Amino acid sequence: MFGETREQKAARKELQKRSLPALHLSGLPLPDSSYCRIIFEEYGLTIMTEDEYRKQFSLAYNKITDFQLSFKKNEENTMVSNPGGAIAGALLMGAPGAMLGGRAKKKKVITVEYFLVITYKKDNALENLHFQLREEKWEVVVIKAEKLIEKYRPLTACPAPGAAPVVEL
Repeated sequence: MFGETREQKAARKELQKRSLPALHLSGLPLPDSSYCRIIFEEYGLTIMTEDEYRKQFSLAYNKITDFQLSFKKNEENTMVSNPGGAIAGALLMGAPGAMLGGRAKKKKVITVEYFLVITYKKDNALENLHFQLREEKWEVVVIKAEKLIEKYRPLTACPAPGAAPVVEL
């Protein structure tokens, strides 16, 4: 950004390294699909909205019992036609070439959505925060999320990977 000092640029880059862009799905008093940023701080998570009515929520690590990173894969088959192929076919072989060159083809479109679910203790009950991670390059945000979770998991009440959490009832 223009007019930033070196310290401000360094602080912004550091914030980018320890935060995840997300859409809020449920768990907070926010509208669904609110743009927010999940920031991994020294003491806990800060969830900050990114709209004109900024709101900020804090969650101490000792209340967090689990982090879950999941994904949903959507496959969609569509039919697409090729007008350029029809024109080229018509120029080369007339009407039969236009029919062959412009025929509709099946195209498979695959989209993947990644989610972060944070389970935490609230008044002796377990609650969940649901977020959809957002980013242009999914590999980057997923790897970043995995690294942040791995780094901050020892500060939480989460069990070791592969162990089941114990919930007192």
